Amino acid sequence: MQRFDSSSYLYITKAINYYDLITDGSLAKGFEGTDAKFLMISVSTDWLYPPHLSEEIVTALHSSGKDVLYTEVMSGFGYDGSLLEHDQMNYLIGRFLTPLMVADTMICHPPTPFASTSIRAAAAAMIDHEVKPLPSVLRVNGTICGIVTSWGTL
Repeated sequence: MQRFDSSSYLYITKAINYYDLITDGSLAKGFEGTDAKFLMISVSTDWLYPPHLSEEIVTALHSSGKDVLYTEVMSGFGYDGSLLEHDQMNYLIGRFLTPLMVADTMICHPPTPFASTSIRAAAAAMIDHEVKPLPSVLRVNGTICGIVTSWGTL
């Protein structure tokens, strides 16, 4: 394979061995000053940096209250899986870097009660459709007059 210099393994191994994320004996404390979102990807057969070490970092990030997404790429290529499983890596990194759009998360055709609907019926609609707010409360003439949420009306 001519895509990268084989001595890169030496530099990567050296960097892994010399850099320590732990601060004052705590891995979680090492992340205290960060405000980034984290994506941790491990390769199932990586012997240089096995998944259980990534999972330790994920646990520390969670305990520090950080936003972290973890996934393990299944690969038979060992450490090279991070280079050779480019389709999986591109998909995972692309999903992480591309923000969700409203259309990706919205509920189409939510229930729309009338203002004269009872709270009990509105609550039942929220439960039945698994939505917390009912985004459109309608007047008798069909125009929107507000919303109702699980904590009250607006």
